[in-house]
Amino acid sequence: MVWYVSGAGLGVLQMAVSLFRRPSTMDYPIQGFAVAALLGALIYGTILWMLANFVFG
Repeated sequence: MVWYVSGAGLGVLQMAVSLFRRPSTMDYPIQGFAVAALLGALIYGTILWMLANFVFG
């Protein structure tokens, strides 16, 4: 579970850095950050989980 929470944090951080570098109008910021958290949990969380199982398992 911790890997998916970390992945969600990475997804939100990636979106925040992207918006900081290229500011936009941000019409729907809450939905954008929620989608970034969901995708980050799915993608980064799975990668972190697989790496942790490979290294520590």
